Amino acid sequence: MKPIKILCFTIFAVLFAFLGVKETRASGIQTVRIGLESMFLNVSGLNFGDRQLSIGYEISGSFNNILTLNAGSRFSVALPEGAYFKSAESFTDYNAALSVANTYVNRGFKAYVCLSYPGIWNVAFASSDSPIPVSPIDAGRIVALYDGTIQAVIFDGMGGYPQFQNPLGFTSLGSRKYRGRIECRRSASPRLTAVNILPTEEYLYGVVPSEMPQAWAVEALKAQAVAARTYIYSRVGAHGSYDLCDTVHCQVYLGAGVNEAISTTIAVESTKGIIATYNNRPITASFFASSGGHTEDSEKVWIEALPYLRARPDTFETEYKEWSRTYTMQELSAAAAAKNADIGLATGISIAEISPYGRVQKLVIQGSKSSLTLTKEEIRTFFSSLTGGSLESRNFEIISGSVAQSAANIYVYDGRNTLPVPGGSLSVLNPNNSISLLTGGSVSVISASGTSNLPLSGYAVTTGNTVSIVGKGHGHGVGMSQYGAKGMAEAGFTFDQILKFYYSGIDIETR
Repeated sequence: MKPIKILCFTIFAVLFAFLGVKETRASGIQTVRIGLESMFLNVSGLNFGDRQLSIGYEISGSFNNILTLNAGSRFSVALPEGAYFKSAESFTDYNAALSVANTYVNRGFKAYVCLSYPGIWNVAFASSDSPIPVSPIDAGRIVALYDGTIQAVIFDGMGGYPQFQNPLGFTSLGSRKYRGRIECRRSASPRLTAVNILPTEEYLYGVVPSEMPQAWAVEALKAQAVAARTYIYSRVGAHGSYDLCDTVHCQVYLGAGVNEAISTTIAVESTKGIIATYNNRPITASFFASSGGHTEDSEKVWIEALPYLRARPDTFETEYKEWSRTYTMQELSAAAAAKNADIGLATGISIAEISPYGRVQKLVIQGSKSSLTLTKEEIRTFFSSLTGGSLESRNFEIISGSVAQSAANIYVYDGRNTLPVPGGSLSVLNPNNSISLLTGGSVSVISASGTSNLPLSGYAVTTGNTVSIVGKGHGHGVGMSQYGAKGMAEAGFTFDQILKFYYSGIDIETR
């Protein structure tokens, strides 16, 4: 049987501290660490499509190549079972250690090569049943790299994790390709998570076309590039072991070549190093697809009232999305149960509070047992388990429901809810003194005792089996509207003018 060749190396945290590996980012973020959560989060294995990989580790932000291996087919990374041990005997050359390891393999032992310290190699064994004295290798940090039955590499990652890079070009992982290198981190379960480490500007090559259509006006693309770059500066290290993830939680990133285009790459290169700041600090450059006509204050969506994330009329957004959803009471019950709320059978839904700019701030789901009150963005995510997923926006109205009427009540539709008005002989007037449906403010109610105003909020909708919702816009509504940026660019505004329109009082700087 052909002997299996295995390389194992340990990277000590103390070495990193001694060499001062923490990257200084005061003058600009040169590299970024992206957790590839969309496809490679807590997976049992990672499959590389490359036949040649350089393997190494990082010091001071730079890749240090330990060894370049060639595979007959491709490389895969997995988590081997069992304990591993290494000998006290050390070597200064990989091939010397490999030669000794192979002598043990030929004698029937599971022997490998281990890099214990940069330039220092040892022989390792897969069990304590070894022919020479050994000491344990940290079994919690072992990752294995295989090429069928021909070649295997085991890494003892104490203090650091192995990184892989195709020396000839993009590194292939799964169905995607990536610039820079891939770090394989042991994560929960235990499982593996892949982290892409690459130059910041090259990361943006993949982000901008994933966030904004490449055919849009160049100044809109530039605004998107600056917003995305600024977002990096404000979020470095947000995920702990990496800076950002590759999903909508941070910024959509599909790697290299998936949807990259000349137009978006030019937008990145022509704004290289430019970010948006407030009081000389990078802003939280949040952006979204469509406001539906008005952006929102940050505290109406999240918690903090940021001075540069102020609501404003989005007059240049003329292509906002309109959408609608219809739900049954059974579906609303299921959505509540998915949020661990036992409301019984849903009986209705109501809008209890609206922001000054039209977004629903408080939504109440009534049930046979209890009611559930939702606020801010949890209103959108409440529907995530139902067909269509989370609501596109909170800029919506409730337009219909089978109203359970009785002879004693008159129901008034206010444009958002159906309002029960007590009494059987009431006339409802709008400001023009005509009888019609109203869309805001209050309704005047005339009775025998005179005229009074009924505010159009805080009322429940009594429904039958379904309720319909119509809305406009897409996203949280804070910061830059992408469709609004498109409209401004087409109207002749430059990228910096677009950014200063959506982010109040900011400066544009080069870092």
